[in-house]
Formats: sequence, C-alpha cells, structure tokens
Amino acid sequence: MIAGYSSNATASKNIGFYYMSNAAGRLLGTLTSGLLYSRDHFAWCFWAATLSLLLTIVASLKLDDPGALHCGRRLSCCAEGGAARP
Repeated sequence: MIAGYSSNATASKNIGFYYMSNAAGRLLGTLTSGLLYSRDHFAWCFWAATLSLLLTIVASLKLDDPGALHCGRRLSCCAEGGAARP
C-alpha cells in the first residue's frame, strides 16, 4: 500500500517512515497498556485500545486514494491463483 502511494523517487523514504511509525506506535501502545495495567486499571486498557482504534478510523477516512489501492481486475486474477497483472 505504501509503495502504491509513493513515486519511484520517494518509495524507500516512505517505506522507511512507515516502518518507523509502525514501531513507534507499537512501543507507545505497549507502554500505555503496561502502565495502565500496572496501576490496576485493567479495564482502561480496553478503553485505550478503543480510543486508538477510533483515532485510526478517523485518520484513515482522510486518506486520499488516487487509484493506488483499487484492485479492479487484479482482484479476480489473484482470487483465481494467478499473478496480478497491471
């Protein structure tokens, strides 16, 4: 998906940023849930996860899809077991 949004010149930078932000999000989630759990707020872990999911949904709605993620006939080709063709 990231490669589909990137041009050839910026693909490696965008993929690197994706991996960096993915790791930062996992670290933040782990630290937040660990802190909440250690303070005997086990139910708050679920509320924090729900809040994170809602924030992700809101951020995803603002993404512009210029056709990079449209499958079209590629989906049927992949469903049949063949290689995706442009």
